[in-house]
Amino acid sequence: MQRIPPVAIGLPVYNGEKYLAESIESVLAQDFGDFDFLISDNCSTDSTWEICNYYKSIDRRVRIHRHQRNWGSGANGEFVFKNTESKYFMWHAHDDKRESNMLGVLLKFLDTNPDYVSCSPRLIAINDKGQPVKCINTSFLWDCDSPVERFLKCFTSYGQCHAIYGLIRRNNLERLLPFPRLELGGDIVMALALILQGKCGQINEGARLFRERVFIDPVEATIHYARTVFGQTKAYQAFPHSSFWKSLIMIILSSTSLSTTDKLWLARTVLTSAPCRGFIGRDLRHKIKMFLVMNPPLYYLVTSIRNSLRPFLNSLIRID
Repeated sequence: MQRIPPVAIGLPVYNGEKYLAESIESVLAQDFGDFDFLISDNCSTDSTWEICNYYKSIDRRVRIHRHQRNWGSGANGEFVFKNTESKYFMWHAHDDKRESNMLGVLLKFLDTNPDYVSCSPRLIAINDKGQPVKCINTSFLWDCDSPVERFLKCFTSYGQCHAIYGLIRRNNLERLLPFPRLELGGDIVMALALILQGKCGQINEGARLFRERVFIDPVEATIHYARTVFGQTKAYQAFPHSSFWKSLIMIILSSTSLSTTDKLWLARTVLTSAPCRGFIGRDLRHKIKMFLVMNPPLYYLVTSIRNSLRPFLNSLIRID
């Protein structure tokens, strides 16, 4: 029988040729090298699959899979998790890099702290050339004994979505299957669901370097994020904000770590919070925007009219 390494790393990718080799090499260069590394290509149309084959040929830890169609990043992210078996799991984005000591210190932390479900590294944003842009000064240290307090601390943290790119215990992730398929905030829902199960730690040694994605064209950005989640067969969700809050409330109500009283109180707190207010209006605006986006000539016409009227409207409310 083949031995199962303590750590599995999953890399779901679609058309990632620009940064993929650099990303893979940062994983293979980890000081702690006892891991299973599964790369799943979502039927890319560029040279992604050739890059995957090359690294499989030079490193026995690399396993690769290619889907026959692009079924979205959500499904592909679930695939790499379900097709590994290690005690600990970590997602790795195709355009991220990791400092070489990161994996070892994350593993050491979880091995010595059994009441923690995950541990996150320090976070540094990098630009298109891989140069550091800024250190994200946010805390992923959600270690209160009370699951309600942990949830609220995570809920009000900036950038909590990045917590799912830390090292996570497999048995805790398995309780979240199937993973949420959301156009907006699926990673936030997963982070909050994990924090209800146990504590999350953070280390200052090692770092995850994540690529800031910049879109010049708002049409490109809007369509990109929807199709990234769902693949080519579905362009967008009709009501993404409503879907996000519905999923979050269901996570709270189905939690086994909360009493009935805590569930109702926490659900009420979330629904009356500032981020939740006006989500129906945001969905209606989103629906109008998506209608325009899916009809680019109309979108650019409306945008052009709005921009030409802006100086006139500003002059109406100018105070001399």
